[in-house]
Amino acid sequence: MSLAQSNDLPATEPVYVQGGIKRTLLQEVPLSDEFMLNVSIIEVPAGTHASPHTHPGIETGYVLDGEFDLAVEGRPDQRVKVGGSYAVPVDAVHFAKVRGEKTLKVLCFFAVNKSEPLATVDDKSA
Repeated sequence: MSLAQSNDLPATEPVYVQGGIKRTLLQEVPLSDEFMLNVSIIEVPAGTHASPHTHPGIETGYVLDGEFDLAVEGRPDQRVKVGGSYAVPVDAVHFAKVRGEKTLKVLCFFAVNKSEPLATVDDKSA
């Protein structure tokens, strides 16, 4: 499948994970036999946070609405607001702490190993 063909894929139904967190898959694009690009909208309610977790690849994102503190193990928290972007390294334990009164809405790109789950909750931190 070419990249151009992947744009014709319809958005899937939202998937709810980690309580009230809503994930809407927009596209899955094969990058190689081993890797894929997952493009999703992630929504996290105000005043909540995601569980510490990892991804089998790189996560990058662009904040569409709301703001959050990105907590990545071994780094100081990073405040990310509307129009801001971020990147999380492969297998880094991380989570979002939503600030303010708005639901966080992020356009996320995951370049991941397709033979592994997209996200795995970190049992040591959970």
